[in-house]
Amino acid sequence: MATTSVSSASSTGIASSGVDAALAAVKANRANAQKLITTLGAGSGVDVNALAESLANAEIQPRQNELNGKITRNENKVSGYSAISFSVNALNDAFKSLKDQSGFTGVSVSNSNTSAFNATATGTAQVGSHEVEVVAIAKAQRSLSNGFLSANYPLNAGKTTTATVTLAAGLSIDVPVDAGKDTPTGLVAAINAKTAQTGIKASLVNTGDKGQDPVPSKTDLVGPLLSGGATPAGLGVFSVQVGATAMSVDIRNFSPVPTTLTDLAAALQTQLQTQDTTSINPNITVTVSDTGGLLVTDARGRTISGMSLTKSDNTATGFQPNVVAAGALGVSAKPFKVMLTGPTGAAQGFSIALKDTDTGTALNTMTFGDPLQAASDANIKVDGITYTRSTNSIKDVLTGVTLDLKTPTTQNNPALLDLARDTTPVKDKLTALITAFNDANSVLNVVSDPKSTVEQFGASLVGDSTVRRIREQMRSIVTGESTTPGNGMKQIWQLGISLTQTGQLEIDDAKLEKALQSNFDDVVTMFTGNTENLSTYSTQPSGLAGSAVKKLTDLTSKTGFIQQQSDNSTTQIDKYKTDLTKLDTRLQTLLDRYTKQFGVMNNLVGQTNSLKTSLKSSFDGMMAAYTNK
Repeated sequence: MATTSVSSASSTGIASSGVDAALAAVKANRANAQKLITTLGAGSGVDVNALAESLANAEIQPRQNELNGKITRNENKVSGYSAISFSVNALNDAFKSLKDQSGFTGVSVSNSNTSAFNATATGTAQVGSHEVEVVAIAKAQRSLSNGFLSANYPLNAGKTTTATVTLAAGLSIDVPVDAGKDTPTGLVAAINAKTAQTGIKASLVNTGDKGQDPVPSKTDLVGPLLSGGATPAGLGVFSVQVGATAMSVDIRNFSPVPTTLTDLAAALQTQLQTQDTTSINPNITVTVSDTGGLLVTDARGRTISGMSLTKSDNTATGFQPNVVAAGALGVSAKPFKVMLTGPTGAAQGFSIALKDTDTGTALNTMTFGDPLQAASDANIKVDGITYTRSTNSIKDVLTGVTLDLKTPTTQNNPALLDLARDTTPVKDKLTALITAFNDANSVLNVVSDPKSTVEQFGASLVGDSTVRRIREQMRSIVTGESTTPGNGMKQIWQLGISLTQTGQLEIDDAKLEKALQSNFDDVVTMFTGNTENLSTYSTQPSGLAGSAVKKLTDLTSKTGFIQQQSDNSTTQIDKYKTDLTKLDTRLQTLLDRYTKQFGVMNNLVGQTNSLKTSLKSSFDGMMAAYTNK
């Protein structure tokens, strides 16, 4: 039997505090009265302020003590209501764990191949063994765009752009991209804003691509007149094409005329670099090769072709070009790409195209080639039967069992899935329910016990009807019949759970185990009505736990009975504090009046005393005259 950590003890409680306050007020009034008499009998030299304060306090303090006592009692009530609300909410939470059919797992799962799939069971799962073979998992289409140097590279010169997504079913959905946001980053944000309609998610990926450096191209022009470093005499025009640029140099126009092959190479290099207008930096060099010819090199790797050299009379020299290195063009780094991922399933393929929104002109700045991964269905065999689904989370093949596919199993080697009855989770929830009920019942005892010494809320609601009402509600919940009884199961006493004479719940473990083993489905029906996630506003029968949640939620809500009682006490506290403020104002008024009155009295007493002294002196003088003293 569950026990509670809350206890009560005997001592003088707040019920006696009102009497104590009244006695203290009487004693204070008597003291003030005596002080007044003593003061009045003192004659001249009266402490007017002290006298006024004593009289004002004598009139105000009894009412002040009464109001402070009421405030304290109502503050204790608020604490008591809070303690009850907390414990009832805990009880409500315990019932919530039993109100849904899925909360009664009741079945343990044994899976021989957890690397291929996971299996979870709910309360509706049937005990048994199954063979499961994962033939294929469902996949989503994944498409990757071409790369860009920057994530903010303009795709449409800053103009408004439209990305049209065409789904496999033939439906086209336009995704608007605002002006100035026509970038890989902007497109990703626009597509994700439409995911609910398209089912497609976009992400910006940085591949880390650093590009490729060019491989220089080299072509050598060799011939008899150029070998051995001979003086380049009688030469005419040197011609060559580097990439798409055709260039020629008339050697006859050199001044001074080069006298060596090395001088000729240097002069040609200067002229070719000047004519290569497609390069920012000098990329063409001309040197004397190891074979004694003219070697033209392009650092950018462009193709060198059409190399020739004529005589000064423009006739052919017969020199032949020899390709030393073909070279290769460099590739700029374009690491930023857009990845598109659709839903899983063969019917979830898609395509996407960009266009200028205003002109409708197609844009080829961003393109998506063949998918990196095509959309496909999941395929499994359970007990020899083949099932095809569009998702990897399969819930409709085995009742009450969810299969989450991860990877195919070895062909013709199915996994063994065993489902066995497990009552432990349900017993743990019922034990928690009993503990919560007993704790709530103990709190009700503490707040209503006049001898309780528990701080803050002990003895705070002695004689309050709230305690009786909540206790009756709690007992009716655990002793009443379910609105959805199972076959032979309609009250919790049939599970071995009973209410003792002290109002506590206790449990017979053996009887509970027997009921769960033999009537598990009926127990589920009794508690849940075989419902799932029913709102507290639903009128559908929801079982013993569902009904309890509705009642306890109503009890502890912001507009519920407990909060109403707490609000009433809070209102009273505010009222009494207002009365105290008014009383303070009255106290000051009395103090001012008494101070004024006793000031006048003090003056009169002083004058009388002066007259008395004067008369006494006169009488004493007369007596002395008559008696010769």
